[in-house]
Amino acid sequence: MSNLASEALGAKVVFSTSYDPSHPPEAIIDGLESTYWMTTGSFPQEVIITFDSAIAIESIESKSFEVKTFQLLKSSTTQPSDFVELCKSDLQEDSGTIQYCKHAVNSTVLRHLKIIISSGHKDFVGLSELIVKGENAEIKPFR
Repeated sequence: MSNLASEALGAKVVFSTSYDPSHPPEAIIDGLESTYWMTTGSFPQEVIITFDSAIAIESIESKSFEVKTFQLLKSSTTQPSDFVELCKSDLQEDSGTIQYCKHAVNSTVLRHLKIIISSGHKDFVGLSELIVKGENAEIKPFR
């Protein structure tokens, strides 16, 4: 199963609260192990990823460093709004090594994914990859 949070599959970063040209938020979805998004020092920090279509997710994993509290929210609307919490994860400090986290999410359908880093173990934290497993889906309107 492919990582749907990939630029190659049409995912886009449409919003972030911080930007460093050396470590931009697009690094989360660029598929390169050598790149990462670095926050600019205050909390909370947010990123919104929009997928090219609605997706049915099965799991979400992240690779980060120095993140303490990580929250995931979803939106199924056309525009990235009306977010609903999927999960909140507290990560242990790993003294500068990569934090691998499989987030406790239930299968669901979404179009946009918001990441909120509420706190860090240090002033600056990074997110190198988000792995979203699932498949394309269609959201049918309620009648």
